[in-house]
Amino acid sequence: MTFKKNQNYTIPIISSIPSSLQKTNKALYYIMYKLRKFFNLKERVPVVEENVRRKFGFWLNLANNKIDKSVIFDSKINIFFESIEMQQEDDLSKINLIKYWLPRTFPPRVNCIVTTRVGSKADEYFKEAKCHRILVQSKKN
Repeated sequence: MTFKKNQNYTIPIISSIPSSLQKTNKALYYIMYKLRKFFNLKERVPVVEENVRRKFGFWLNLANNKIDKSVIFDSKINIFFESIEMQQEDDLSKINLIKYWLPRTFPPRVNCIVTTRVGSKADEYFKEAKCHRILVQSKKN
């Protein structure tokens, strides 16, 4: 397969977060690890929970910059978070505050798609942030 600079490709780095990674910092670590591996980044993936959260946006920018500098292909990264309201903290007494780890803006070549239940705290957060929303209703048999 040959890549042409003017063609658009989509790289689904993470198609979904495995259910075993429903803890927020494990999911973010998993994404950072995948980005490091795919883009052959030299930076070490942080292990400490606070650093994982704080550097998540930085890692997205690293991957975005790597694509910008590529002469081989022009692509986008898609990250999917399924049931984002189900993400848990390592300390179960803490509430999952998406605003502390999910960037409000993403680099141009990064798409972040989340699913959430209508009416959940996560859904309310995304409404207030004026995120693009697509409502999907399930058919009841």
